[in-house]
Amino acid sequence: MNEPSEWPVLELRGLRRSYGKKDVVKGIDLALKDGEFFSLIGPSGCGKTTTLRMIAGFENATAGTIMLEGRDVTAKPAYDRNVHTVFQNYALFPHLTVEENVAFGLREKRGRGRSVRDKVQHMLKLVELAGRERARPRELSGGMQQRVALARALVLEPAVLLLDEPLGALDLRLRRQMQLLLKQIQHEVGITFVYVTHDQEEAFSMSDRVGVMDQGVLVQVDVPGEVYRKPATPFVADFVGACNQLTVSVLAQDPTTAEIDIPLFGRHRAHSAGGLGSDAIVIIRPEVATLARCGAGPKFTVADVSFQGPQTSVVVHGGVEITLTLVLPSHTVPAGLTPGEQVVVAVAGEDLWVIPTP
Repeated sequence: MNEPSEWPVLELRGLRRSYGKKDVVKGIDLALKDGEFFSLIGPSGCGKTTTLRMIAGFENATAGTIMLEGRDVTAKPAYDRNVHTVFQNYALFPHLTVEENVAFGLREKRGRGRSVRDKVQHMLKLVELAGRERARPRELSGGMQQRVALARALVLEPAVLLLDEPLGALDLRLRRQMQLLLKQIQHEVGITFVYVTHDQEEAFSMSDRVGVMDQGVLVQVDVPGEVYRKPATPFVADFVGACNQLTVSVLAQDPTTAEIDIPLFGRHRAHSAGGLGSDAIVIIRPEVATLARCGAGPKFTVADVSFQGPQTSVVVHGGVEITLTLVLPSHTVPAGLTPGEQVVVAVAGEDLWVIPTP
């Protein structure tokens, strides 16, 4: 694989799409490096698929610019863009064999003879379908059909491969297998992937960077760990994983930290990106708190205990206004813990993240 270069292979500048008076995509700015695996996540209807379709040329942008390999392709038709798309429904030709499906685009470009066969064989080996060249799509499992669709797009060597919820039709076991395979293939071919999904765990497991969309706005772009640990908004905090959000008073702040007063927990120095008002929201991820039957700290009442194998989920109430969900390693949960018990919950300021109130 070639190492990703620093220049943007794909750049979106103020990209917008409206239908009548309704803005579906609201001025996206984004630059992707050559060889980057980028995932666009967000709930249904947030505009992520519309964004992908504009990049592909299937939708016209209302405003803004799409630059591909340094070339303005905003007004270019889909066939004049060096991008290809893998859809959730595979779109294979049922009357063609696996080999013929993969070779279809190459032959349309007037590729001939051994060159086509060699490229197809290489790609089938890459997607682990060597030996199934003569099979028809109906003879393949859903995961195999998805790999044929992937090979058919990759064999054309696009600058950018667009993937629109490609694993959505697969069961959980096949999804996990395909996630590993997709990551391996992308690393091997070194092509920029733009992957659209509503499944944040899927995106986090494969991507170099992740973009989170909310109501047509790209609200945060960063590496997966930073999006999880340092969400830009309450929506991002809630969407990318379970979290507890509490309103706090801001006592002092600098560009990277804030001194806050948390209900029940008192004063803590927590991480922050700054720009806070007198009130803010602290993000407490379920896995960062500790729980004990006794000790110094605020008292909570256990509302629910749910054993989940290596981890246990515990819901606790602090008075009538504060409810926290904690996810703890099962071996750290006090033996025999039951609803109604009083427990002590503790948090460390270094594990907390503070964001402005909406």
